[in-house]
Amino acid sequence: MRRYQSVDLPENRLLKAFVIRLAELLELRQDFLGEEEDELLPKIHSWLQSDEAQSIDRWDNVPPNNTLLSHRNYRRVWDSWRWLQSLDNDITRDFTQFDKREKIVLLWNEYGRKYLRENIFC
Repeated sequence: MRRYQSVDLPENRLLKAFVIRLAELLELRQDFLGEEEDELLPKIHSWLQSDEAQSIDRWDNVPPNNTLLSHRNYRRVWDSWRWLQSLDNDITRDFTQFDKREKIVLLWNEYGRKYLRENIFC
């Protein structure tokens, strides 16, 4: 029996999905916040165009392999993937509380101005 090595493994599918989503978010940050291009973005695009990345299929969102989760590097990718999945919900929740947070920032800025005035004139 012959076994052929392949990079098209569930772990690599997860990594590829993570990298694609990360690239999308970095591009959005650049477009909407006017920041310079992140130095990681060209490396991501280069890897995604490589033959190796092209041979990795789409992530099917299968449960993680518990043996692999014990591997520290795979665990980092899995945890980062889960965090990216919750990021959109976190942003939506933050926007629903925008007015409340703005009032808190204004209040603390006012406290800071009062504190600064008191310390200057003492």
